[in-house]
Amino acid sequence: MIGLPAILGGLGAVVAFHRESVLRISGYFELAGYGIDVEPRAKQLLARVGERIKVRGLHAIEIGVGMRPCTYDQLPVVGVIPNHRNLYVATGGCRRGMTMAPLMGKLIADMMSGGSPKSYMHALDPSRLLRTPADRYVAH
Repeated sequence: MIGLPAILGGLGAVVAFHRESVLRISGYFELAGYGIDVEPRAKQLLARVGERIKVRGLHAIEIGVGMRPCTYDQLPVVGVIPNHRNLYVATGGCRRGMTMAPLMGKLIADMMSGGSPKSYMHALDPSRLLRTPADRYVAH
């Protein structure tokens, strides 16, 4: 049994038990717009993960698609929401959300306590999402 959620890097998957008899395996990722169909290849990859971790009696009860919080440039959004003084956001980690959460939390905590902005924060600024598509690819 897997007691805690685990990232299985070599298998490209994350596994977590939900209740005693339900194992969630996730990990297949592709940029495919807003489609919700699961390709057969993705189903096969996830089934192989279950076989590799040797969970007996495993059978699929639900297969689904989860939309990832990805931005157009695949960079997180960390900072103050435009036109608001005290409304902060830390999202858009996409597949790296768990990995980046401690850093995004630290950045938000630094901002809220009046710390000096980091030199790279302009790349994560929420206001970049308000630019027109043509402006997104122009150096600012």
